[in-house]
Amino acid sequence: MMAVHLAKEDEAGFIARGQQIAREEGIYLAMAYAVEYQDGSPFEQKLLILDPAGQVALEHYKYGGQALEGFKPGDGVLRTVQTPFGTLSGIICNDTNHEEIVTQAGRNSTDIILSPSLEFREMAIPSRFDKEAELAVYCRCRRKLTMPNILVW
Repeated sequence: MMAVHLAKEDEAGFIARGQQIAREEGIYLAMAYAVEYQDGSPFEQKLLILDPAGQVALEHYKYGGQALEGFKPGDGVLRTVQTPFGTLSGIICNDTNHEEIVTQAGRNSTDIILSPSLEFREMAIPSRFDKEAELAVYCRCRRKLTMPNILVW
């Protein structure tokens, strides 16, 4: 995964480079980034998952933490993509703290959740990680899986 801040006019080139890498390497590539606007509009935080053909397979806009950080919020819907590894989804950082987002994983049969994150030392509270583990178990039990969901952050 990658994490970067870029200007809106640089976004297309950034995505094109990721698409080239995904095609050349034959991989699923998760790209987490923030798009900043020069006109003062709220910035966007995005997660793109590119498939091995370089196509955008999933696009997620960060939802959680909007009031604190001031970005343009996403819709809070957990989207998925079918892969040879199972059903893949992605959220960004503070989305993980929002049960209404993460618990969708059990309802939409998500197997793997990618969650790129930047934790500031002042905000890295151990109980947050306990909550994430609890939500992963909730998703597993709700779906009655024989293999656990994987939460990557």
